[in-house]
Amino acid sequence: MFWSIWKGRSLHQKRMVTVWRLIWVIMLLLGEWFVFSFSVAKCRWPATSSSSSSSLDAQYPQRLLLIADPQVTDAYSYDRTGFLLWWTEFYSDLYMRRSYRHLTSSKNPDKIVFMGDLMDGGREWGEQGWKTQLKRFYRNFNKHASIPTLYMSGNHDIGIRDGIKPEVFQRFQAQFGPTSLIHPLAYNHTLVVLDTAALTNTNRDTKMMIQQEALDVMNEMMMANQGQEKTGLRVLLSHVPLYRPEQTSCGPLRVQSRPFIYQRYGYQYQNMMNADVSHAILQSIQPDLVFSGDDHDFCEVTHAYYTPSNNNNVGGQQQQLALEYTVPTFSMSQGVRTPGYMLLQATQDKLVPQLCWLPDQLGIFIDYGLLAGLTLLSFFGRYLLQCYYGPSVDKKRTMMKRNKKEDEEQQVDNFVIGGTELMGSGSPPTTSTPTHLSSFSKTASHSSSIWACLHDIKDVAVVAFPFYIVCILFM
Repeated sequence: MFWSIWKGRSLHQKRMVTVWRLIWVIMLLLGEWFVFSFSVAKCRWPATSSSSSSSLDAQYPQRLLLIADPQVTDAYSYDRTGFLLWWTEFYSDLYMRRSYRHLTSSKNPDKIVFMGDLMDGGREWGEQGWKTQLKRFYRNFNKHASIPTLYMSGNHDIGIRDGIKPEVFQRFQAQFGPTSLIHPLAYNHTLVVLDTAALTNTNRDTKMMIQQEALDVMNEMMMANQGQEKTGLRVLLSHVPLYRPEQTSCGPLRVQSRPFIYQRYGYQYQNMMNADVSHAILQSIQPDLVFSGDDHDFCEVTHAYYTPSNNNNVGGQQQQLALEYTVPTFSMSQGVRTPGYMLLQATQDKLVPQLCWLPDQLGIFIDYGLLAGLTLLSFFGRYLLQCYYGPSVDKKRTMMKRNKKEDEEQQVDNFVIGGTELMGSGSPPTTSTPTHLSSFSKTASHSSSIWACLHDIKDVAVVAFPFYIVCILFM
């Protein structure tokens, strides 16, 4: 049946279906593979001058991939249930899994750091629900990858302030390791991971247990600062951004309309560290670069702090500057159209950061919708043209040939064998078609055209939709 319908179509119809099939295949390749591959490829490791490295330097990471706030979407993310929740979870996971696969295969970093908020409802889930979300996280970010990985805690993982529960905090550490640590980098640089969410806790009963690891790291860095000159550069990683005065600009690269991070408190969130805690962190760690997360958008600010002067003046202080970068969220479902990540390249005399953006998934969906509308418009537009202006050129040619043949046969019938013409006029008799038969013929023609139009659309869809499934499964 379908073959007979296809066989009965004009050449123009067949070409139109074939062209739209090709357009959809190209569009899906662009939206499901090329834009991800291109966005990763165009953001390169920072260009640095070549510097010699010793065998000791080669043992430590030189290239870091920083991923913030993946926040695996779950039932605690939005007020959604049923199919809508499934759809959100599915495409959010697909987006991060695809981006991460392109990143790790293309960039080949020495170390990956997840900067907290690994799951959206990590602090809320019971044991079984948490294990289910953990499997999703590892499915998105390949657990078995050979690249060394550090996992920081965020307020969505363990809570914040007095909302941190000891059992939730310990569960996170048991799975992902210490939440505060000092890690050496190449060329004698130092990476300091500090659990700033834990430092907000003020509960007398749990404060020491939750903060102890972070305080130990701060004390160790303070001891290293005393009596000896600072060697190498220091990078501080904090989930919560450090304090800055209200309405401090985040710079021109911010995506959201709000150009700054402001201090707000709510259920299990705090937008910045308090001023006194931030000051203590800067004084003890003495960082040259700071990377934070939590805000979901990029932000660049400069912090000033003071260290003892290197000259012989007793009590003299010297101002130091630390540049803080807030890393964008890695998820498409966290309020920004263009998620992102950051790269950090360590060289002998400096640390070079690089901001990178990921594709706009909502924009891709909009492009698909526009193309679907254009596809329907082209087929139904052709149908309407046929209704108002008659059949297509191919059909007209066919009808002209058929009418010419019928005219020739009619002329033969108008003559007798002896050569006597039966009709003196020499032209075939004309017969009028009844009005009701003509109307019926037009209605049947319109019905046939609309069915042919729907079959054309269906024939495009039976190629485009399976190819989309293939893209989801294998790209």
